[in-house]
Amino acid sequence: MRDSHGGHDRHGGRDTHARFDSHGRHDPLGARTATAESPDAAVPMRPGPVRRAVYLLSPIVHGLFGVLAVAGAAAMSEADLGPMAATVARLLYLSSALLSFFLTALIVTMRLRVRRGGALPALTIPLVYSTSPFTGALMLAGAYVSQLNGGAFAGGWAAMLLTTLSLVLLSRRSRS
Repeated sequence: MRDSHGGHDRHGGRDTHARFDSHGRHDPLGARTATAESPDAAVPMRPGPVRRAVYLLSPIVHGLFGVLAVAGAAAMSEADLGPMAATVARLLYLSSALLSFFLTALIVTMRLRVRRGGALPALTIPLVYSTSPFTGALMLAGAYVSQLNGGAFAGGWAAMLLTTLSLVLLSRRSRS
C-alpha cells in the first residue's frame, strides 16, 4: 500500500509518518498544521467568523492606528504643551505610527507570500503578536504626556483598546 506521501508503508495502510503541529510539537492525531489548514489559523481563536474577521481586519486596524498616531503627533503644539512635552509626545506618537505601518506592511507581505504558496517565516507571527502591544503603549504614552501637560488625550482611548486587545491575543497565542 502507498501512504499519503507516495511511499510504501508497512503497517496495514496507516500513515506512520511523524506529524507536528504549528508549534513543532508531535501531533499524534496527524492533524494538519494551523497554517496549512487556513490562513486565519494564525489568530489564536476558535475557527469561525470572528477569527476570520480579526484576520481580515488586522492590517486595516494597524494602518488606521498608524494614521491616528500621525494625527496625534500633528496635534501636539508647543504653545499648548511647552517645547519639551510637545517634542516627547510627538516622538512617542511617531514611534507608534512607524511600528503600526511596519506591522501593516509585514502582515500584508506575509499574506501575499502564503497566498502565492511560499513558506511562512518562523518568526513572523511571534513578531507581529509581540510588537503590536508596543504600538498601542507608545501611542498611549504620547496621549498621557499630552494630557498631563494640559493638552488633549489624543488617541488615548483607542490606544488603550489596541493595547488591551493585543495583550489578550498575545496571551492566548502564548498559551496555545
